[in-house]
Amino acid sequence: MIRSSCYFLLFLILFVSPHFINAESTTEKAIQSQEKASGPLNGPAISEITTITSGFDKIFKTKYSHIYYSRDEHIDTFIWRLGGQRREFMDNTELASNRVDRIVNRVQTILDMWPDNFKVNIYLHPQALGPNKVAYYEYKTASLHFALDYASDGVVAHEMAHAIVNQYFPSRAPSKMQEILSQYVDEHLWSDY
Repeated sequence: MIRSSCYFLLFLILFVSPHFINAESTTEKAIQSQEKASGPLNGPAISEITTITSGFDKIFKTKYSHIYYSRDEHIDTFIWRLGGQRREFMDNTELASNRVDRIVNRVQTILDMWPDNFKVNIYLHPQALGPNKVAYYEYKTASLHFALDYASDGVVAHEMAHAIVNQYFPSRAPSKMQEILSQYVDEHLWSDY
């Protein structure tokens, strides 16, 4: 049922709405020309990303991700927010890994998209990422950024959907299509549990 709904949604997006796609590609071209002139409109510039990610000296690797953080309590908080139980990360790294990879598997199942050799970098920020910005996917670096105070399984799944969609298709998917599929994940994340 979920797969057929996903395929129907993709059919609507790609084949029934050519005006939507043309408007999106026109918008993408305008954004790209604007980026060449003044830098990216959505998200930080590459030089800013280097600055943002330079303070992360610790790494935790799971099957699908490399999680970068600066203090042990940051990874503890992140894992707690994904699973609902407060545990010391170092006490059970396998449980921590499973909590992250379970969300990746769930999102892949909902979307019925299984990118080859899927990997994503995750950066855990102790502070807000900007006004009204708690998480985002950075296409150029294939990385997810989360403000720890707002991380949850739903937020991680939503942003993970962006990463999966972008790694599944050979070229960058239109941003509106990505957002529709990510919202689809939001609606069905734990619906059959």
